[in-house]
Amino acid sequence: GGVELPFIHENRTGGIIFSLFAVILAAMNLVVDFDFIEQGTQKEVKERWNLHLPLDKSNRIVDFIVNKNGKLFWIETNFYSGGGSKLKSTSGEYKDLFNFCKSN
Repeated sequence: GGVELPFIHENRTGGIIFSLFAVILAAMNLVVDFDFIEQGTQKEVKERWNLHLPLDKSNRIVDFIVNKNGKLFWIETNFYSGGGSKLKSTSGEYKDLFNFCKSN
């Protein structure tokens, strides 16, 4: 199959970073055999690959989910141009997510 290039998310902070990462994954997939889902959910992972993706929230949407030989990789993309409370809050959330993923 062909490589489908993503669109730019205009109403989302970090949308260009998200789209750039999608292009990089699509290009890598031409050299390395793996599959991936953009804006994936637990349900999509089950339907597409018949694999269980443990999530801390059942309604969580993951920026990218990569499947390499049945091993799942969960990738989130963000862009911040400065500090502030949002960045501090997000970093705390990622720390909690890391601990959740590590235990699963």
